[in-house]
Amino acid sequence: GESSPDIAKISLLLASVGLLELVNTLPCGLESILGENGVNFSGGEKQRLAIVRALYRDPALLIMDEATSALDPGSEVHINRLLLGLREQSMTILLISHNDRIASMADQLLVVEDGQIRPVCQ
Repeated sequence: GESSPDIAKISLLLASVGLLELVNTLPCGLESILGENGVNFSGGEKQRLAIVRALYRDPALLIMDEATSALDPGSEVHINRLLLGLREQSMTILLISHNDRIASMADQLLVVEDGQIRPVCQ
């Protein structure tokens, strides 16, 4: 990690995935320890936190494999809005998903079938 993380940026990212309120309720807020000896997050909360970590360094390319698979419908809406916003900012996003709602947001859709990658006409 960084010795001086950008707290404002982290807070903005947490809000964008719907985790800021939860983090603010933790005993030590952003300084809380997660995991075995600390706070336990649900699978969906861990997934959203992983997205925050991936976005913190402003990647030019974001690869997400089943990034919404453990999310409830409300959390999925947060992530979908976030992805649409990132796309508008010209970030390249590669989404690997079985979720039709995610696929419907794609500029280009490819399908892996019988070991081959083929484009899908939209």
